Amino acid sequence: MREIAGGLYNMFKKALMKMSVIGIIGAAFMACGVVDVEQAQGVVDLRARILEIQTTQVDPLVEQINAIEEQVAPIEAEIEALERQREELYGEAEEIGQQFDNEMRERFDSTYMEGDQARQEFENEIQERHRELEEKERSLHEEKQRLHDELEEANQEKRHAIEDAGQDTWEALEFEMREKEEEAQKVSKSMWRAWDDERDEAQ
Repeated sequence: MREIAGGLYNMFKKALMKMSVIGIIGAAFMACGVVDVEQAQGVVDLRARILEIQTTQVDPLVEQINAIEEQVAPIEAEIEALERQREELYGEAEEIGQQFDNEMRERFDSTYMEGDQARQEFENEIQERHRELEEKERSLHEEKQRLHDELEEANQEKRHAIEDAGQDTWEALEFEMREKEEEAQKVSKSMWRAWDDERDEAQ
């Protein structure tokens, strides 16, 4: 409401200022002798018309606007008071709700404790079950590691046995090859000796 009234007031104020400026300019021209008597009379008539409009139309409107502003101001103050009261009521409601909750907790404290105790026992049971599962899992891991170690040890022994057997076989083969080589050398020497003897006889 105040914004509307202010807009109307500003509109009429601008119109009034415009009319006043026209009157002032006309009077100035008259004083300087720029216009003739007929033109001067027109300016005087225009100024009289301006004053009439101001008196009969603008001033009543301005008074009406002021009256409206006087009516709006208490309403705005009442609205602000209601808003403050609403905030206070919200605060009181929250405080009352908190007090009620505290009273209920005090009144039914034993029930709350029983609920907490039951919940704690349930949590303890879950934790105990979890510990049992962890222990069982740890035992399974240990058993798995033990079997793995035993298998690794057996494989290691098997590899050593194969390596030992292979070494023995290789040594036996090497000994046999040396014997054959020595025998071949003996045969070769005998053949060369016999060939030398035959050559000597032939000479």
